[in-house]
Amino acid sequence: QDYVVTVNPGVELTVLSNDATVCSGIGVDIDYSTVTANGDISLSAVYPAGVSGSFDYATNAGSVGASGKITETLTSTLSAPATVTYTFTASGNGCSDVIESVDVVVNPIPQLTNLPNTVTICSGAQLNFTPTSDVAGTVFTWTSAISANITGNTSGDGAITDVLTNTGDAIETVTYTVTATGPLPEGCVNATTQDYVVTVNPGVELT
Repeated sequence: QDYVVTVNPGVELTVLSNDATVCSGIGVDIDYSTVTANGDISLSAVYPAGVSGSFDYATNAGSVGASGKITETLTSTLSAPATVTYTFTASGNGCSDVIESVDVVVNPIPQLTNLPNTVTICSGAQLNFTPTSDVAGTVFTWTSAISANITGNTSGDGAITDVLTNTGDAIETVTYTVTATGPLPEGCVNATTQDYVVTVNPGVELT
C-alpha cells in the first residue's frame, strides 16, 4: 500500500520599502511578493490622525495579489513627521501565515506663518525680517526683483536684512520671493512661494 504525503512549502514573503521617508503629497514606493505556490498577500494600513492615503488601505484592506507595488500618495496636515504602518500578510495552502510590517514616515510641507504682504520704508533704511514656519527646522531662501532705481537688494537665505536705497525721485518697490523648505534630509519644498513687497520711498530733496 502506498501512503502519499503532500508537503506544502512554508509561506514566504518579501517586502521592500524603497523610500522610508516621503514628503506630504508624494507617493510611497513599496514592492511586495511571495514565491509560494498558490500564495496570496493581503494588506492593511494604519494612518495617524492628520494623515490620509489616496487609496486608504485601512478602509480598503484586503488581497493585493501575489506580487506588486504600493504607490499611494500620503497627505499630511500636521506640522511634524508622522508614521504610516503597512502590514503585509502572506498566506497559502493552509500553512502558517507570514506577517511583515513596514513604516513610512511622512514629512509635512512647511507653511510660512508670519510673512507680511507689504511693508513701506524710507530710502536708506534696513530691513529686519526673519520668516517663520509651522515646521521646526524650516530653511528659507529668497530672491529679489526691483523697479528701476533701487540698490542694495540681494538674494539669500534666512533673515532679510538688506539696506535699500532709492536713488530716484519716485516711489519704488522691491519684491522678495520667499521659498520654504522643510528640514533635511528629506527637505520638503513648499511649491507655493510667498511675496514680500517692500515699498521704498525716496529721500526728501530741497532745492
